[in-house]
Amino acid sequence: EMLQAASRILDDWHVQPHVVARTNDDSRALAMVASGVGACLLPDSFHHAGVVFVRPWGPVLTRRLGIEWIKGAAGGLFDRLAAKLK
Repeated sequence: EMLQAASRILDDWHVQPHVVARTNDDSRALAMVASGVGACLLPDSFHHAGVVFVRPWGPVLTRRLGIEWIKGAAGGLFDRLAAKLK
């Protein structure tokens, strides 16, 4: 869904990017932008000196994060936290 939303934004802006690198690591993508390799779509919670963030208009991009743990790990702390989040 994130890739589709990003594609819609680029289409709306009439941008056809020339992909010079791919990564699944947000920090690595930001480092490439900072080094002048190009631009990318990243959450605006990221910050880096010399990198300008521009909020796109159009679809709202969201992320869903998951957490996995071993049941009973950390004295059951994660089990109790998960129970409160349900």
